[in-house]
Amino acid sequence: MKFILPLMCLFSSTICGGKESSFRVLFRVVNDEGKPVAEAKVGVSWENATATKNSERIKSVESISDQDGRVEFEGKAFTSGVSYGANKQGHYAAWGLRYSFTSTHLLRWQPWNPTIEVLLKRIKNPVPMYAKRVEVKIPEFNQPIGYDLVQGDLVAPYGKGQLSDLIFEADRKVVSDQEYDGTLTLRFSNEGDGLVAHEIPQPDPPGLRMPYIAPDDGYVSSKTWEESRHTSARRNGNIISTASNRMNYFIRVRTVRDKEGKIVSALYGKIHGDFRWFIGARAPKSGLAFIYYLNPDGTRNVEYDPKRNLLKSSKRDDSDYENLAP
Repeated sequence: MKFILPLMCLFSSTICGGKESSFRVLFRVVNDEGKPVAEAKVGVSWENATATKNSERIKSVESISDQDGRVEFEGKAFTSGVSYGANKQGHYAAWGLRYSFTSTHLLRWQPWNPTIEVLLKRIKNPVPMYAKRVEVKIPEFNQPIGYDLVQGDLVAPYGKGQLSDLIFEADRKVVSDQEYDGTLTLRFSNEGDGLVAHEIPQPDPPGLRMPYIAPDDGYVSSKTWEESRHTSARRNGNIISTASNRMNYFIRVRTVRDKEGKIVSALYGKIHGDFRWFIGARAPKSGLAFIYYLNPDGTRNVEYDPKRNLLKSSKRDDSDYENLAP
């Protein structure tokens, strides 16, 4: 199968040299232990300004990494960067990545021949999990609203959920769509339940986003997000949000302890991205969105198998459950 790279990023945040300039790049493919990955397929794409047809404007080439995980490419590019990616059987593919050059010198893109590391995490032990892309309306303000991660729904009377794994409480004060304040607080049902924040360098990394194993301690029992907007001299006002597109979380729920306080059992999972709260300045209710994964086997393994989602929908459109990253 031909290696295809997403190319839209080639046309964003680029510097045009006016003329095509030569480039040379060296990729080093490594796994999650930092060891070289041999025989990985590596692909590179760039804009070729001398093409006579639009269909030839983007040039793409691919090659195979050597025993040291290295592979070199060179060419002539009109814009200041290349898109690249890599894959190999038994690893999570890393595609849609970009490297940007800083300048040109004597018709050469600089830096010349940089070494670019490509991380291919190994596929270790993906397991079935309850996984869902959640988008719900918060039915009441200043009231605890439970969400059942196994059932994938709000707890009764607002849904079919039975146990409150996550408990949300929202409050807002809306003067207008230009003037509002609000908070969303997340709490948990049991002592020992909670979440651990995990920040990543880029918002949507390819492959496996988070570590394979959830931590065994450090879980906090609550977290609050703030959302506000106030009129100011700026045209759009001063918008404040404490959510981050680089934030993710490990979660622990349904914790059971013995008489000495030691954890006997618990369910571990993860949240991809932050909890996104939409205050709803023009709507009667606020909205909440998040993507969760919950492992029912009692281990701290949070490597999800996308082919084995334990949540099923009776609807024809299963977009809430499909195409979820590992």
